[in-house]
Amino acid sequence: MDKEVTTVESKYLAIEAPILVKQQEIICGERAPTPAELEKVENVLSDKEKESKESLVSEVKAEKIENYWVKVFSNCEVLQEEMNKKDEPVINFL
Repeated sequence: MDKEVTTVESKYLAIEAPILVKQQEIICGERAPTPAELEKVENVLSDKEKESKESLVSEVKAEKIENYWVKVFSNCEVLQEEMNKKDEPVINFL
């Protein structure tokens, strides 16, 4: 069973690696997300954001997303109650 788990994990990591590279490029501002990538996030947009999505797609530029992980953790229902203002500098440093 351990060999099978290792095999599946290896396959998963091989599939996940290019996605993580693309994610890091976008977060660091090395490139802008493509329209196809933006289409995939529609399910997390509010109704107001969906209405203005067309203009958002044309305006997206490659720029660093400041405080990315603080934003992620603050928007996560599980973690937002655990986050304090004093945690933000630590998370940004990491």
